[in-house]
Amino acid sequence: MKSTLEIGAALGRKEMALELGVGFSAVSNAVVAGVFPAKWYLVITSMCEAKGVDCPDSLFTFAAPQIREAS
Repeated sequence: MKSTLEIGAALGRKEMALELGVGFSAVSNAVVAGVFPAKWYLVITSMCEAKGVDCPDSLFTFAAPQIREAS
């Protein structure tokens, strides 16, 4: 499984920042925190696909579905 650290190294944090339109520190902070903002999903997965890098959905801050008990 890939981690944010592995993806940051494979894609390059500077290149990610340029593609995302954010500062280098924003990318570095996300890489170190171990999770990418969900709004970066399309850009990062596209970059990963172009380089043949696995990019699990679990590395993004998507909201988890709520499980409701039947009444």
